[in-house]
Amino acid sequence: MSWELGWDGLVVVGRWTPVTVTFTLPQPDDCRLELSALDAEGHTATFVTTQSFPAGEQRWTGYLQCGRIDSPLSARVLGRDGRVYAESVWRPGQSDQLRPLSKLADRVIVTAGLPPGSEGPHGFDRLSRPAQGLSDAAVHVIARESPALLPTDPRSYDCLHWVVLAGTAPMPEDVSEALRNWVADGGRLIVSLPKDLAAFRSSPLQNWLPVRIGDEPIAVLNLGELERLAGRSIRIPSSGRELVPRLMAEEGVALASSRDDPLLLRAPYGFGEVTVLGLDITQPPLEKWGGLRDFVRNLVEIAPEPTGAATSRTTHRMGQLTSTGISDLASQSQACLDHFPAVDRPSLWWSMLWMLVLLAVVGPLDYVLVHYVIRRPHATWVTLPVWLVAAAVLAAQSSDAWNTTEAHWNQLDVVDVDTRTGRFRAQTWGTHYSPANRRENLKVRGPAHDWTALVSNTDSLRPRLSWSAIPETAFGGMYRPGGTEWGRTEYRVFSDRQQLEGLPVLQWSSRTIAAEWSGEGHAPIVSDLHSTGLGRLTGSLRHELPGELTDWILAAGNRAYRRQAVREIETSLPWPPGETWQVDDSQTYQRELKGVLTRSVVLRDPREGKSGEQYRTAETRYDPLSRDPALVWELLTFHEAAGGSNYTTLANHLLADHDLSRQLQLGRAVLFGRLSAPPVAAVERSGEAVAPTRHDLFVRIVLPVRHTGEVLRVLPRFEK
Repeated sequence: MSWELGWDGLVVVGRWTPVTVTFTLPQPDDCRLELSALDAEGHTATFVTTQSFPAGEQRWTGYLQCGRIDSPLSARVLGRDGRVYAESVWRPGQSDQLRPLSKLADRVIVTAGLPPGSEGPHGFDRLSRPAQGLSDAAVHVIARESPALLPTDPRSYDCLHWVVLAGTAPMPEDVSEALRNWVADGGRLIVSLPKDLAAFRSSPLQNWLPVRIGDEPIAVLNLGELERLAGRSIRIPSSGRELVPRLMAEEGVALASSRDDPLLLRAPYGFGEVTVLGLDITQPPLEKWGGLRDFVRNLVEIAPEPTGAATSRTTHRMGQLTSTGISDLASQSQACLDHFPAVDRPSLWWSMLWMLVLLAVVGPLDYVLVHYVIRRPHATWVTLPVWLVAAAVLAAQSSDAWNTTEAHWNQLDVVDVDTRTGRFRAQTWGTHYSPANRRENLKVRGPAHDWTALVSNTDSLRPRLSWSAIPETAFGGMYRPGGTEWGRTEYRVFSDRQQLEGLPVLQWSSRTIAAEWSGEGHAPIVSDLHSTGLGRLTGSLRHELPGELTDWILAAGNRAYRRQAVREIETSLPWPPGETWQVDDSQTYQRELKGVLTRSVVLRDPREGKSGEQYRTAETRYDPLSRDPALVWELLTFHEAAGGSNYTTLANHLLADHDLSRQLQLGRAVLFGRLSAPPVAAVERSGEAVAPTRHDLFVRIVLPVRHTGEVLRVLPRFEK
C-alpha cells in the first residue's frame, strides 16, 4: 500500500489536490475512497468517490480541497462491507509525504522532459525559492522525466501556473487530452521544440496546438530578441546560423522574432495560452547560454527576488489593504453574495455605541442611582443584574428584528464561451442563509434547459462541486491560523454528483458553495470582426443567448466599444437576442478600455500664474467595499487591463483564471455583459427546489479578430 499526495507532497490551499493510493484487493469489491480535510470554517469536509474494482493491485486517484493553511489530511479506502483496505493521516510539514501547505499566490511550475537535477542547464530547476516575507510568493518547480508521468485528469493541474514540455519523449494520448482541457480552461503551456522534429510531428499535441510547425526549417542568423527577453547583455553562443522550424498561428503575438520569422510565439487556445519556442532549451545554442536562467524566469513571468526595501514597502501596503477585511477580488465577489437585503443588521459602529451606553448605565449612572437617589449602596447587587437582564432581553429582541426568520439563497452564475474552439465553461456560486442551526443537504443540477443548446454533449461535461471560501486571515478565511475549536462537525462532498450531505450552517449565518462545468459546446454568437490597428475595429455581432444583454461592453486591444444613446451617458443600450450590431454604426462609441474600467474623468484646472487652462485625467478610486457584482466582475474580467493591483489595491489569486486581459493581448476581443435569463444551475435543498432570492448572471464571450496589416509583436509585461 502506498499514497501520493498532490505534486510531490505539494498541496495548494483552495485548489483541487490529487491523492493517489495503490492497494491490493483480495477479491472484487465496490470500494469507496474518502479524502478528508478542514474547510475554511474548521469543519471536516470528506470528499467521497465510489468505484468497482476486480481483485488484484489497484491504483486509484481522488480529489479534495483543503480549506485551511494548517489543515491535516486523512484518507482511507473502504469496501462494500466497511472493511478498510488502506488508511493514512498526514499533517503539513510533519510528514515526508506532505509539505507545508502553499498559498494561492505561490507559483507552481511543472516541467516534463527536461534533464533532472538542481543544477540542470535549462534553468527551470534553479527558479525554486521560498517566500521572502508575508507578502512574497514562493516558487515551486516540480520535474517529471517524461510526459508519460503526467496526470491524465485535468483536475490534477488545477494548482499549476505553467507546464513546460521539452525533449523527445513520447506524449501519451490521454496526457495530451488532459493538457488540452486544462489549457482550454485557462492553463498556460510552454513547448520547447526539439531539434529532431520527427517525434514531435507524430505527437498528439499536434492535433490541437494553436501553433503550427512548417514543413521546411528556416535559417536564423540573429537571436538578439531572445537575448533581450533575458534582460541581460549576454550573447547566445551561436555558430552564426541556426536552423529552426517555422512557427505559424492564426492568432497570437510573436514574443521574439528574427526578421519576419517568429522564434517564440504565444497563441491563445480556449481561455488559456500556448507558448512555443522554436529552439531546444536543453541543447545548444541555448544550453550553455549564461542568460538562460533569466530568460526562463521572464518566460514564466516570475519577478526577481524582492529586496528588503521592496518587501517592506509591499508588506506596508498589504497591511493598509487588510484593514478593510478584503485583500482579494474573490473576497469582494463573495461579499456581494453574502449581502441579503432582508437581513438589516446594524453597523459595527452602532454596536460599539450601544456597548458604550451599557457601560455608562452599569457604571456612573448606576453609581448615581444607588448613592444619591435611593441612598442604598448595597442595592447595586440588585440593580446590576437588572441592567444586565434588561440589556440581554433588548439584544434578543433586536436580533430577531435584525435577522429574518426565513432562509435565503443568493446565486451568481458566470458563463464563458470561446467561439473559436467552442469551449464552454460555467460556474455557479450560491450562498445559503439559515435562520436556525441546520445540517443541509444540497444538490446542484446543471446546466439548465435554457443552456443545454450551447453544449454539444451534456454527458461530456466535467462537473465539480465544493465549498467556497475567501483567501483571507479573517474568520471563514483560508489563511486563518488554527486554534482550539469546539463543535467541529463532518459533512460529505460528492463532487462528481454535485451533492453535499450534512453541510453545517449556524443560526443567522451563511455558507457558500461553488459548482462548475466545462466541456465543448456551440458558440451562441455570430461574429465577423476586423481590425486594421488599435482603435480601428469593424464588423458585426449577433448573439443568440437565452436573454437580453445589459451593462455590456466589447473590449478589443486597448479600446472599449458599446452602443449608447448619447456619448455623455456611458450606459450600454439593451441588446436583445437575434439583433445584429454593426460595430461602426452611429450609436457605437469607443473609448480607452482602461479609462472605462477605472471610470477616468478629464478635469480642467486653471494654470497658476498663467492664462489659460490645463487638463488632467483622474481615475475614480476603486471601492473594495462595493457590493455591486457587475462592477466587481467587470474588473475581474479585465483586471490586468485596468492596471491590476496598482488600481484596485486588491490581489487576484483565487479567480486569476477568470481574468481575460491576456486574451486582448493575444489579439482577441472579449464581450462582457449581464444577461437577463434564468439561472444556469438549479439548486435543491433536501430534495426541494430553491428559488434564488437574488440572481446575477454574467457572460464573457471570447471572439476572434481578423487582423490586417502589420503582424502583432507586442511584448507582455513580465514584471508584476
